[in-house]
Amino acid sequence: AEDGIRDSVASRGLGDVYKRQELDVDANVRAETRKPVENVFWPEGTAPGGQYHVYVHYYKKHKKRRSKDPTKFQVMVSNGGDTTEYSAELSAGDPIMQVCSFSVSTKEEREQIKRELESELAALKTRFESADLDGSAMLSVEELAEATGMSVEDAEVIHKQADKDGDGEVSLDEYLEAIANLPSAPDLDSLSTNED
Repeated sequence: AEDGIRDSVASRGLGDVYKRQELDVDANVRAETRKPVENVFWPEGTAPGGQYHVYVHYYKKHKKRRSKDPTKFQVMVSNGGDTTEYSAELSAGDPIMQVCSFSVSTKEEREQIKRELESELAALKTRFESADLDGSAMLSVEELAEATGMSVEDAEVIHKQADKDGDGEVSLDEYLEAIANLPSAPDLDSLSTNED
């Protein structure tokens, strides 16, 4: 590939950084489709840590089909469980456009974050058990507030979201499922790495 990013075999002197990436879809090679798509990725947990920059290059206008100028494009970046979408347009002859930059945590940083989250989860489990006065492994709103340190009002909101069966009590798993759906909730699985 021209930029050394699309071709995992010929990394153009960029060392090991691009050797583990994969290009599983490249519909831009020929004008065979009206839906040109590329998908460049690293298998989960294998992207090297560091700063990444995403560029789009209007490489060639195909004459086989009536392509519009300017050409609209969309870039979706998935990083650490979060997906961000970027849209813009380029015309033939435009310079290469930088679409975005983002950081990927190193394997060590991801492992440290995972250890910290697992520690917090163990501490929360202990607080749940301590707040569970009747030993039912289910918490009322007041017990949830005590276990989590939140106000009774905030506990009512979370309790209502977590209490799927409406029995008035919430298990630790129900609570974790409810807070996992909050926008800032971390995903422990996305912090796992398959690297040795």
